[in-house]
Amino acid sequence: MADIHDVRRVRVAGIGLLLLTALLLATAGFRPARAQDTVADPAALSAQFSQREAEYQAQIAQLQQAYAERQAAYRQQIEEMTQRLTLANNQLQTLA
Repeated sequence: MADIHDVRRVRVAGIGLLLLTALLLATAGFRPARAQDTVADPAALSAQFSQREAEYQAQIAQLQQAYAERQAAYRQQIEEMTQRLTLANNQLQTLA
């Protein structure tokens, strides 16, 4: 009787073989690009980079603003809880 680990090994090996076969079939017609096929316009690349950088900086600014707002809300909640705790402790001392 086959051990469960043997069955799993066979399944994993079979899946690996299928993936390898699929990869080989998918890349059979693949031709690496030559340098002259991929001439890029440096100005266009620079403009794209600048645009993406500006978008990322805007996103970072939004995230920092949201973080600051959330931190302020947490600080206020902590302050309110501290005041309640102080009030409760004062009432407890009065009752004791």
